[in-house]
Amino acid sequence: MNRVGFGSCVSPCLAASRLATPAPVAMAGRRLGARMVALAGKPAKSTGNEALDSAISVGKGLVDSASELVPESVPRPVAKGGVAVAGGLLAFWLLQKVLSTLLTVALLGGAAWLYFRSQSGSDDSGSSSGGGGGTSDPSDPLGEARKIMDK
Repeated sequence: MNRVGFGSCVSPCLAASRLATPAPVAMAGRRLGARMVALAGKPAKSTGNEALDSAISVGKGLVDSASELVPESVPRPVAKGGVAVAGGLLAFWLLQKVLSTLLTVALLGGAAWLYFRSQSGSDDSGSSSGGGGGTSDPSDPLGEARKIMDK
């Protein structure tokens, strides 16, 4: 029987796939150059919410790739922390701008709606504030007569 060793495998992913264990591979990753390549399995820490876990992993990936743009003279933990703080500030700034714009549009739209509603409701030729107790129904001839007499 001819067995192929893991050393002759083309990539680490193929080597991990040739393992005949039923449990998922517990390796967190293998360092290749300056990047971390995940081989298999779920993250070691799980919050139980799949969307939150994926957002955290995407955020960590963005911080790792953005910290590679920082010069090598800066220590990696400091670079990652600075990139994370700058990214958080940028995210909150964008969130503030979007919420401010939405709030302004909603307030102006509501004010315009109230203005047009009040304009469409005041098509009567006179105001009904003259204390005669008249109705505001235009098809009532007696109410119209009371309005005219109160003037």
